[in-house]
Amino acid sequence: MSALDGLNILRYGHVYESGGGVEQYLADLNRTLLARNHCNFIQVQLTSDTARVGEAEEGRFRRVSLFVDQGSHERAIAGTDDESSPIFQLKTWLRDKLLFQPWVYRHATGPILARYRIPRRDGEPDDPGQIIRALHQHSPLDLICLHYAGGADIDGILAVAQSEGIPTVYIHHFSNDRLSASSIRKQVGQMDGVAGVCGVDVPSYLHRDFQNVSDGIDTAFFQRDRAKPTYRTFDRPIIFLPARITAAKGQAELIRAAGELKRRGLNFHVILAGRTDSAAFLAELQNLIQQESVEDRVEFVGQLDPTQLRDRYAAAALVAFPTRHHEGLPRILLECQAMEVPPLVYNIGGTAEGVKDGQTGFVLTLGDLAGLVTRLGELLQDQKLRLKMGHAGRRLVEERFSLNALAERHEQFYLKAIVTAGRSRTPMAR
Repeated sequence: MSALDGLNILRYGHVYESGGGVEQYLADLNRTLLARNHCNFIQVQLTSDTARVGEAEEGRFRRVSLFVDQGSHERAIAGTDDESSPIFQLKTWLRDKLLFQPWVYRHATGPILARYRIPRRDGEPDDPGQIIRALHQHSPLDLICLHYAGGADIDGILAVAQSEGIPTVYIHHFSNDRLSASSIRKQVGQMDGVAGVCGVDVPSYLHRDFQNVSDGIDTAFFQRDRAKPTYRTFDRPIIFLPARITAAKGQAELIRAAGELKRRGLNFHVILAGRTDSAAFLAELQNLIQQESVEDRVEFVGQLDPTQLRDRYAAAALVAFPTRHHEGLPRILLECQAMEVPPLVYNIGGTAEGVKDGQTGFVLTLGDLAGLVTRLGELLQDQKLRLKMGHAGRRLVEERFSLNALAERHEQFYLKAIVTAGRSRTPMAR
């Protein structure tokens, strides 16, 4: 008997079939858990392709795709608050220092949130709760794992889970300070467990209940000696950034750094890979490339499958990831280090948990473009340093971030939530 044998587990998140870090996280996790346990998984996800709407079954894994139009998806991304703006900072201060103070929250904010109905936003599908109810009636669910929170769709799912008595947990894939958002806090209070992919900045209200399930990658797959030569070679070192083409992921920052590196006379080539989440932002990047006069130094290669991604890592001298997104623990930091390629990353969310600063790569202050240029120049000109950091990075990933270790952390988290729900149908007290 294995930990999850005989269980029917459903996942729901704002994920697509492929193309992002959370998507790959779930693909690896599902595959590993199914190999370790005789259980069944249903993954309810999103698609912008009407031809992909519906169900697809692969043995003990079933995929249910719900439609969200591409325009709605792009508007949701464009509508994300600028977390560096004074208005956002003021709202955050008022929430944390006033509305979420224990006495105020217990007697005013909490009761108001409990009655608050979250409006449906762009990027959310129509009523996934009813689809999940139908799935449960056909094959009773033992656990619902949510990989997104804060939206009206989650309110609908939680209502179904409570009415049907299905234990529900949330796995947070972003910076933990987002767990303080009012809508997420409201929903977490109705769940049987909450976890995240890093242990940084966990809000005080979750200190006793939060579990760090971290991340893991297939270290047998991500090995330099398994990579094949890419379709073309360069006579200059490659700076690689594989991430969704969206404003928060740092492509514009890297292009500005590339302009400065070119003006300093350094030799390099930048390769940007990833799904385009915003056509408008892609056009902005093209204009910026012209402004910085790096048309001959920057190349877009689109979305890569895992094998293509591995081959690109192997061809790269380093990975630059100046993200401003509130990351959890970005997979690309683990993947590139497994491939013995040192990363440079801004310190935001849990990024620093995936890199040993100065040993396996560099962790820079958020927004430090001058520091980014300096460190890029260092690594571009010092192959011995790149090799030393690369070897240390491989050891780090092997020791901390294997897929079996990830699966075991999830198994323990799921079982704890099911046991907790079995003792009492009152979810996490807040």
